[in-house]
Order: sequence, then C-alpha cells, then structure tokens
Amino acid sequence: MVKQKRDKLVRYSVELLKSEEAAIDALRDELSRAAGWAASTSDILRAGVRTFAEQKLEQMQKLLGSLPVATKGKGGKKDRRRKKGKK
Repeated sequence: MVKQKRDKLVRYSVELLKSEEAAIDALRDELSRAAGWAASTSDILRAGVRTFAEQKLEQMQKLLGSLPVATKGKGGKKDRRRKKGKK
C-alpha cells in the first residue's frame, strides 16, 4: 500500500481591494450565522481558487477581465529621496 503525501499549507500574501476584503468579511459573517461555524479568510480564498479552477478558459477570461484595476502605491507620488552616490 502506497501512502499518499498530505498537501502542505504555504503562506501566501495577496493584495485585495477594500471592497473585496469587505465581501470576504460578509461571507464569513453569513456562513457563521447560517452554518453555525466560522470559515477563515484562507478557507474562503481556497474555496474560491478551487471553484475558479473548475471553470472553462472562456469563463476565466471573462471573470478576470471584469475585475477592477487595482493600482499599487500611493497615488503615483514620486520618490523624492536621492540614492546614495547619485546627484
């Protein structure tokens, strides 16, 4: 009998919009009230990844195309600090 290896958990950092964070919190609250147990944020994200992976390529492209653009940084402010050795 061959023993299967368990899938190990890894830490993964993601960036979300405030509205997406609020949606996850709302899902957690709804699950807590309806099912009587609290799902973690990781549980919800993992379930979302599994559901997304089951979609057809066209459905994935449509969903990814409908996501709002998330800008990084602080509104395009330039870094005014000089690097050492540069004038």
